[in-house]
Amino acid sequence: MPKPRILVIGSSNTDMTIRLERIPQPGETILGGDFSTASGGKGANQAVAAARAGGEVTFVARVGQDMFGEKAVAGFLKDRIHVEHIVRDADAPSGAALIFLAKDGQNSIAVAGGANARLSPGDVQKAESVFASAHRVLMQLEIPLETVQAAAECASRSGVQVMAPGFQIEAVDTTAAGDVFNGALAVALAEGKPLIEAVRFANAAAAISVIRLGAQLSAPDRAEIEALVARASHAEENGG
Repeated sequence: MPKPRILVIGSSNTDMTIRLERIPQPGETILGGDFSTASGGKGANQAVAAARAGGEVTFVARVGQDMFGEKAVAGFLKDRIHVEHIVRDADAPSGAALIFLAKDGQNSIAVAGGANARLSPGDVQKAESVFASAHRVLMQLEIPLETVQAAAECASRSGVQVMAPGFQIEAVDTTAAGDVFNGALAVALAEGKPLIEAVRFANAAAAISVIRLGAQLSAPDRAEIEALVARASHAEENGG
């Protein structure tokens, strides 16, 4: 049976973690932590997961011309991911996350997007031939929104399905968007909705939450969620 062909457009990061008794306060230095590195980035994580699950994966991304980029690409090759559309950026470093992890599980994280922020619509368009043979396309939001839009347009032209398509919104505050998504998803699945319908319901909830300020204050009620889903479905049916 041929492998399903998965195209992933997204980010690649290196996570650098120091495990400490507690997180340092501003201006404070704490000695004696344990340091480790790990491959990360939402796009890279999805590409590796899809490859290890049995997919034939092509990854469109940008990494720097540095040791982190080289290590990342070597890892992709080890997982038999196609890397011909990964750009080695000479003008930006590879993405990195610096993480303080306390003994009690609390953490503090800073992320430098680096080359991820330079993944462009042009990079996506250079890979347009891959869209035609793909069965599914995966994207995330750790890359520029215009690049996500370009990828969605390429997928549409090629007739390939994009996983868990989102809603067109103008984000104001993304705090708790993932929490809103998960809460709505849990409700939809518990009601017996099919997975695709449940994810669309959860996407709508998260989309509404990011146009409002705050965490719990941003969570929409059911009527608002269903109204957005209905409007989007009506627009799709009428070619909007």
